[in-house]
Amino acid sequence: MAKRIIKDYKAETQHIIDWIKDYFCQNAGPDTKAVIGISGGKDSAIVAYLCAAALGKERVVGVKMPCGEQHDIDCADRVIKELGIDDYEINIKSMFDAMINELQTGTDYMGMGINAIKRVEYNIQPRLRMTIVYAVAAALGGRVANTSNYSERYIGWSTKWGDGVGDFAPLAHYTVEEVLKIGKELGIPDELLYKIPEDGLTGSSDEEAIGVEYAIIDNFIRRTDLPNYDACRLIREKHKINMHKIQAQRIPAPYPHLEWDDSGLYASAGEDTDWF
Repeated sequence: MAKRIIKDYKAETQHIIDWIKDYFCQNAGPDTKAVIGISGGKDSAIVAYLCAAALGKERVVGVKMPCGEQHDIDCADRVIKELGIDDYEINIKSMFDAMINELQTGTDYMGMGINAIKRVEYNIQPRLRMTIVYAVAAALGGRVANTSNYSERYIGWSTKWGDGVGDFAPLAHYTVEEVLKIGKELGIPDELLYKIPEDGLTGSSDEEAIGVEYAIIDNFIRRTDLPNYDACRLIREKHKINMHKIQAQRIPAPYPHLEWDDSGLYASAGEDTDWF
């Protein structure tokens, strides 16, 4: 089966770096900073490395936002230390607890049922974090980097108006497989790149919570190898039901240079900047 691939990851990585430079030239001043929520996962690490390469470390700020204790915050610390960027740590636990208390006081929150309660609580944290990142960006005169990748975005694996937003989105059109290869090109340590992705909310890995492996989603997106019927149906259903997120949260993002692997034909559509 013909598949669409990126053939030159060195050139592709430079393409994203150049795109970030151009975005800041067009949408910011010479001292405007990129502000990034650093979670300890691969995506925020890669975005931080890309922004540092594009703008210089003095124009990149990392924001750590644990909710109480965060078992892998050392990974976020490592990214910040290796890049030498400025950082802030703001614990959201008291804000989260206060919001839950107010919901319990002002609504029939506890009578909504366990599934509704989980939905509310799982989505409050990402929205609090994005509020904080935008507050830091406002204080510094910065631009907020979205760190979502295409595999997550395609199935709606984000919180609307939480981790699904930002001012620019360097990875929005790159699958997990492509993001990992970009991370390798940037020289990011394997321990950060290949750490099992967690949702940070339920204690589950991303893939356990989603119900399908990222490799299968990537293959579906790039038509490398269509999955079995059940997986294909699940991916299509998740994509369809989450279109309200994709359509509402439109962010400037670079588009990858894709080619057909068996013909060499250019397969990318649109301009260098698409909207995620």
